[in-house]
Amino acid sequence: MARHFMLMPLKVFALCFIVAVIVYVLVHQTEKRRYRNYDMREIDCMTGVEFEKLLNRLFGQMGYTVQATPKSNDYGADLILKKRGRTIAVQAKRYRNKVGISAVQQVMAAKVYYDTDDCIVITNSYYTAQATRLALTGKVRLIDRDGLQNILSSCTAQKKKAY
Repeated sequence: MARHFMLMPLKVFALCFIVAVIVYVLVHQTEKRRYRNYDMREIDCMTGVEFEKLLNRLFGQMGYTVQATPKSNDYGADLILKKRGRTIAVQAKRYRNKVGISAVQQVMAAKVYYDTDDCIVITNSYYTAQATRLALTGKVRLIDRDGLQNILSSCTAQKKKAY
């Protein structure tokens, strides 16, 4: 009888260890699926809010501290990124057509309002010539469909290396 009680803590420890390993594996499998290589067609079908959430996760994976702004009255920024003492205002545009000059104007205003160092407009589409010209003048970084695909690919590659 005494021997049975002495083995009880060992059995409890073993059971806890097995449960912890199972939870660890399940969590990491979920993480792998979360950062799978998105197909641009999937992104094209997302809502604006879903697109912002995707960008939030991607920039977080890239080492940024990400702060989402309010869904309305955001003063032209959907996300505020922080890394190495620098801040960036991000305007996310999930569009079917080309992104126009207003997105660039909005993020330029957000840069002033949120007092950030830089600003970016990122889209699943492309930009009009007017948007591109204003971005050059206003020092706004534009990330178009091709640039977004490159970010997605590099994040997926980084994630695969980690596993």
